[in-house]
Parts: sequence; C-alpha cells; structure tokens
Amino acid sequence: MKHLLQTSLLFFALFFYSNVFSQWIKVGDNLGFASSESAPSLAIDPNTSDLYIAYPDGAFNAFVVRRFDGEKWVQTGDNLGFASSESAPSLAIDPNTSDLYIAYPDGAVNAFAVRRFDGEKWVQTGDNLGFASSESAPSLAIDPNTSDLYITYPDGAVNAFVVRRFDGEKWVQTGDNLGFASSESAPSLAIDPNTSELYIAYPDGAVNAFAVRRFDGEKWVQTGDNLGFASSESAPSQAIDPNTSELYIAYPDGAVNAFVIQKDNIITATLKQFDSSNQLSIYPNPTADFMTLLVTGEASGSAYTLTNSLGVQMLTGKLTGATTLIDLSQLAADVYFLQIRQGNQFIKVIKK
Repeated sequence: MKHLLQTSLLFFALFFYSNVFSQWIKVGDNLGFASSESAPSLAIDPNTSDLYIAYPDGAFNAFVVRRFDGEKWVQTGDNLGFASSESAPSLAIDPNTSDLYIAYPDGAVNAFAVRRFDGEKWVQTGDNLGFASSESAPSLAIDPNTSDLYITYPDGAVNAFVVRRFDGEKWVQTGDNLGFASSESAPSLAIDPNTSELYIAYPDGAVNAFAVRRFDGEKWVQTGDNLGFASSESAPSQAIDPNTSELYIAYPDGAVNAFVIQKDNIITATLKQFDSSNQLSIYPNPTADFMTLLVTGEASGSAYTLTNSLGVQMLTGKLTGATTLIDLSQLAADVYFLQIRQGNQFIKVIKK
C-alpha cells in the first residue's frame, strides 16, 4: 500500500509538472481585431528585455505598437498608416542604442514606410519606398556590429524584391533587385552577428521556389539550391545561430503541404566523403586568433586550404597528426572556408 501511494504521488507530481510547467503562459490581454490572415511582429530589446508587438488592428484600420510593462500592454506612440487585416508590419530594435523601428505597407500612400520611435512619437526614417498594396510584407534587420538598418520588400513598381540600407539620410540600394515578386510576397532578412553577412530569403515567382541569397558586398550570391514549392504569397523565415553562424530557414512547402525547416549545409563537423572513421572537429568557432583541428582516421596528414568569402586562397598546410593548430590572427574578420583535399566538403570558419 505504501509503494502504491508513493507511485501514485510520483505519477501525480510528474503529471502536475508536465501540465503546469510546460504550458504557454498568456502575456497580457488579447489585442485589437484580427483576421486569420493577419500578421503581427515581435521584438525584444536586448538591453532592457522590453517586449514590443506591432500588428494591423482591424478595429482602427491602422498599425498599432505596444510595449508590455509586466502587467499590461502600453501604447507606444500613435497608430500608424492605413492597414487592412492582411497587412504585415516588421519590428526591429538596434542592440546598440535600443532604437525601435517599424516598417509597414501604408495603404494611405501605397508605399512602404519606416519609422523610428524617439521616446514620444514615431519619426520618419528616409522617404517612403516602392509600391505596396495593403497585403505587402516588408522585413527589417539591423546589423548589431554597425547599427546599419536594412529593409527588403516586394516592390510592385518593378515586380521584384528590393533591398536597401539606410545611410542616415536616405535609403541606398543594396545589390540588384531579386526574383519575381507579387505585391503579396513576403521576403525575410537575417544578419550574421559574427560577420555582418546579410541574407535574404524570398518566394521567387520566376521559379516557384524559395531562394536564399548572401550579399558579398557587391552582389547577391546564391546560397544552396532553391527550396520547396512556393506561391507568390508564401512567406519564409530565417534565423542565424549567434554561436555557430549556422543559417536556418523555415518555409511552407506546397509540394508536401507542410512547413519545412532546413539548415545551411555548408556548415559541418564531419567530412562526409571519408568513411565513418574519419572525423574532423574544429574549435573555437568563431575564433579571434587560433583554431584547433582534431582529426581521426585516414584524414590525418591530408592537405588543407582556407579560402575567404570571395574564393581567394588565404592559407594552405597539412594536418599534423591528430591535432593541428592554425593561426588566423593575421586574417581580417570574415567568413572563411576550410577544405580538406581528400574531399569536397567545406567547413565554414568564422574569424572575429
């Protein structure tokens, strides 16, 4: 009887724990009037942990921004623009200054607007951009190293995706226009916090698939193969691991009628061309000076090459047994690619 009681108490404790501590906790009251196609945007200030939300409120036909004060949602500035229930804003916070930005398709002017909150009111950031319908979706991103503000949006004036950087006064074009976009298309921007590399993902109507590109400082470079089956209204999302610089993408794949998540496969810790006994690991990565390579199996003694993000060879050498120390201290901060001559698999190395 005692053991039965103990077992019952244990079961109850596990049940209580799993059902109480694994649940989603509501944050404040519900907000606004939304349809099933409405799209909000969240952002958290890394300095203060303040949580912000922006959403198209069908009750006012405008964009609303609120901050959670720990108990309730507090209005942040006046309502903005003209919004339909299908409009999609984008929030971003500068980690260096805590400046809060919003981008949104303003149905009042049929263009994309960007505003910065100055503590009291929303201030215009550069001129309005492109041609937008009420269903268009922009994406903002801020480089944590430089505070550069980027925006991408589907420009109905050119039926393509446009990327621009704010130089403090005006919006400057970043590379060529990309893909084929409808006014309802939704791109996604992401910036690697270690290298400041800028990535864009978008549903390309020219190939009915999702494309990912990296900006190399001059042009947009293809990142892996095109992905899935996309309609012009599909919306991908990107995220970059700040510790490893691994790039993730999630997208609704019409080929399988499901959401698919993939990782940039240029980052690997195993040389797949070797048999299973040949393993390569590197640390630390990212690094500021030295990098250690640990190798087992026949890969030991192989030649290696390190190239930069433009494909220029920077270092060559041989793996000296099981452990090899490589000095990167004289190299500029960048993304580099390590290749072992026995295989064609590359490993991304981040030099801070």
